[in-house]
Amino acid sequence: MKNARLYEETRRKADAIQTLSAVSRTVTSDRFMDEILQLIVAMTASLLGSKICSVMLLDEEKRQLRIAATQSLSDAYRNKPPVPVDQSLSGRAVLEKKPIVVADVRKDKRFSYPDIAVSEGLVSLLSLPMMFKEKVLGVINTYSAQEYDFSKEDISVLQSVANQCASAIMQTRLLQEKLSAQEALETRKLVERAKGALMKKRGLSEPEAFREIQKQSMDRRKSMKEIAEALLLAEDLGQEMTAPVAAAHPDSALAQINPTVGDLDGNAARIVSFSRQAREKGADLVLFPEMALTGYPPEDLLFEPLFLAKTGKSLRALLRSVPKDIVVVVGSPTKKGHALYNGAFVLSGGRFRQSFHKWFLPNYGVFDERRYFSEGEKPAVLDLNGVRIGFSICEDVWRPKGPALTAAEQGASVILNLSASPYHAGKIKERLEILRKKTRECGSAIAYCNMVGGQDELVYDGGSLVMDRRGNVIAQAPMFEETLLIVDMDLPIARGRAAETSITVPALKKELPLPQITVLSLGKMKFTPPSHWARGTMFRKTVLGKSSLVFPAGSIPLWWPRLPWTHWAKRTWWA
Repeated sequence: MKNARLYEETRRKADAIQTLSAVSRTVTSDRFMDEILQLIVAMTASLLGSKICSVMLLDEEKRQLRIAATQSLSDAYRNKPPVPVDQSLSGRAVLEKKPIVVADVRKDKRFSYPDIAVSEGLVSLLSLPMMFKEKVLGVINTYSAQEYDFSKEDISVLQSVANQCASAIMQTRLLQEKLSAQEALETRKLVERAKGALMKKRGLSEPEAFREIQKQSMDRRKSMKEIAEALLLAEDLGQEMTAPVAAAHPDSALAQINPTVGDLDGNAARIVSFSRQAREKGADLVLFPEMALTGYPPEDLLFEPLFLAKTGKSLRALLRSVPKDIVVVVGSPTKKGHALYNGAFVLSGGRFRQSFHKWFLPNYGVFDERRYFSEGEKPAVLDLNGVRIGFSICEDVWRPKGPALTAAEQGASVILNLSASPYHAGKIKERLEILRKKTRECGSAIAYCNMVGGQDELVYDGGSLVMDRRGNVIAQAPMFEETLLIVDMDLPIARGRAAETSITVPALKKELPLPQITVLSLGKMKFTPPSHWARGTMFRKTVLGKSSLVFPAGSIPLWWPRLPWTHWAKRTWWA
């Protein structure tokens, strides 16, 4: 028995020495810090046969410990939130700067996650502070699956491991600070040189030269260091340093139309008419609203195979009818295999150049898209006359990230959004705030094309617009009017790898009067005429009932000036 105990002690000491040696080699290796921490917890767990071992780093500002590495595969443990230093057992190790041993965490009220202890079978805890000189950087925690009496040798070995871990972390932080300082110094020197070059070349003052570098940095979405390097390179090559960012000026048209649900032939005719007018006006691209070919929302028509077949036939006829020398972006349902998507097609030169699908399907309020459609996943990017364009559909710009951000990350300088956004009180302001938020997120301009007209209880207010990447509205179509908005956009030429689809269209400039539509008005209130609802519901006759409201003097209700114009529509009697 005595020999067995000696053998076991000798083996454990040998394992401890081997672990310390392996930790030392790991700490001094050229591995990334995350990988080093992961190897350390794996070796520590192996040495003691621990159920769970983890490294928790200290956030001094928030006074919290968070898991940085663990060998545990338990999602419950890996995803547990940070623990406050002042209210946890691990925090005691930080505050007291000494190891903390707990015989059974399930019975200790100071343990922050007793439910995890029970579900994962955690019993004894050894928490060791990671010390660099007198500074605590975090803790190493090791748990046993049964009650375990940590010996002095165990604690000594693991404290050495914890201190080596702290040393590696501190060295990495010092190195990062040094590199950051070097980078900042190098950037400052380059910017100073670039300012001097601009001041000499253009006669600018020092603040003006600095603002010019800042502006180009923002316009190109490049760091000031990169801009300074480019300016200095141009100087060395004898080129004109002050030339603006290479840019193209594609004319885009937003066709704010009033399609009729189910009227494929009539909608296609409107799309062809507006496309021809856009080309006559010199546009390189014309953008139509969401589901412009079928009208929105087509609802249970989408369950009819015959309707989908006719939609495909209308789309192919549309391809033959629209001008070949303009890019037409039109919304339509699209089917792939058994999945139906709320999608759109890019038509140009008599070909289907691209298709894309809506990522986020609204299923609240008046929307029920999950009943019909599958979610899209693949982003779409198009190079048009050297400008990179991204695409999105309605709800896609109302959610964070999504296809707009993905396209921007691929170099898109403008995002086109096809929309069928119904009106309600406050919607216009809300929509502008959402679009501004998306421009800030993507760093790209947005061209937003909305539908007009009425469909059942829904009313579309139009207000199509183009917003630059700073959130400034540079052009906007009128509200509740069917119109064609032409915008000359000044956009940077796409750099790097070409997009999957690249199109060049010839320039053409002609004048053609835009379609006009009557709008009824009452004071400051504006109404879409009854013909919009009639056309949208395929009715041929209407009877408009008129009544008057009589109020005693001085008793006109406060809601009267703000009466939503949809109230008027709902009082219309159809026959």
